[in-house]
Amino acid sequence: MKNVKSNYMNYFKNHYLYQWDKNHDVFTITKYPLNISVEEFEFCIDQKGMDTFLKYNEPSVQIGKTLVVKQGKKKSEIKLSNEPLVMPNTQFDTEFSVDVEKIKIANKFVAKNDKKPILTGVNVANGYITATDSFFAYRTACECNCNVTIADKFINALKDIQGVATFKANKNAVCCQTEDTAIIGRLLDGQYPSLEKIYNAMANGTTCETSLEELKESLQFANSNDDRVVFEKNKISIIGEQNFESEINIGLECKIVVNCGYLNTIINSINNTTGNNININYTSEIRPLFFNSEYLLLPIREV
Repeated sequence: MKNVKSNYMNYFKNHYLYQWDKNHDVFTITKYPLNISVEEFEFCIDQKGMDTFLKYNEPSVQIGKTLVVKQGKKKSEIKLSNEPLVMPNTQFDTEFSVDVEKIKIANKFVAKNDKKPILTGVNVANGYITATDSFFAYRTACECNCNVTIADKFINALKDIQGVATFKANKNAVCCQTEDTAIIGRLLDGQYPSLEKIYNAMANGTTCETSLEELKESLQFANSNDDRVVFEKNKISIIGEQNFESEINIGLECKIVVNCGYLNTIINSINNTTGNNININYTSEIRPLFFNSEYLLLPIREV
């Protein structure tokens, strides 16, 4: 068996990678210099093996058919991976900075299945962050001139990153790097649908205002995401196993029916730090509703 020098193991422990999804994402966790090469890794272990390895503080290590990790009276044998980790391309030609919280909000609106794979990601392009599953959408302004569609799994890995972050990208991959972490993921291929014309329809719509808290309180009476929510003049109704209705100051001039689950996602995503009211823009009972100019929801057409 080969003894590994302790200084090499310290380096390895602070600079390691694991592949989360063979088809989509390669992530680097903890400190990862982007100029590292594959040759610097003398062995490869899977995520479970790495989790075991990191439970030791300053172990001695031997490499043979397995990775033998010892520290005091403790000893672990970790299986070596048969598939070496493929390093991602770290040559990036585009750089942009966005508020990570807006990316996380957008990720709530991506498609939950891959019938249209491009819709399972968040698009950052031409000054907007956009996400839609074709039934509801989120679109907010940002300062960027790139055109990338970031996979939802990559965004899930950003959970510990706060505030404005810098992203780098090429035609295939995107990287978000902080002081001690770099996360790299493949971009989604394809042309993301433009929602510009749909959002521009707000200019021809009618805007009303209602209480965010009152709306949240009413939605608590829904029993299922499949319930229907009916807005009509100054009343809100919930149609499901147990029907509910309440007066609410909204002032709609037509009857609009929407899906409760989609509406809940929108209402719970709205930041009410600027006030307790939200704006609702509408054109007719069959045209999209817009909440605070950023959130879009298609009505249910009643037969």
